[in-house]
Amino acid sequence: MSALLELIKTYRTDLTEDQQFLLSETLGTVMSVHQVAAVYGVTKAAVYAWIAVGELPYLKIAGKKVVTRASVLAMPKKRHGRKRFLTSDEAREIKASVGRTTDLALKYGVSKPLVSMIRKGHRYTDV
Repeated sequence: MSALLELIKTYRTDLTEDQQFLLSETLGTVMSVHQVAAVYGVTKAAVYAWIAVGELPYLKIAGKKVVTRASVLAMPKKRHGRKRFLTSDEAREIKASVGRTTDLALKYGVSKPLVSMIRKGHRYTDV
């Protein structure tokens, strides 16, 4: 039996055994924004931005935003900054889009200045 389940059994005697087990499984599978940032090698601000644009679903527990481990594992690994190269199709989509620069940068894993330069025709000029 896990330590978390033991604590729940001790302090939540009002729940049935099945409910206690379900609670321990749920709490054992959440990650803080800080933990998600560490997994992806990004800042907490980037994780909050993913939550804000709906890329990463979250739960609120005790007033803090947490995400389930399953949603983190399902999310594709992203690279941010200059190391990310776009395909021609992605650059075309950025150039034709009317969305916010910040949202597009997060969606494609590139910097905001790169999105702006693509829209102005300074980068990826062949698309």
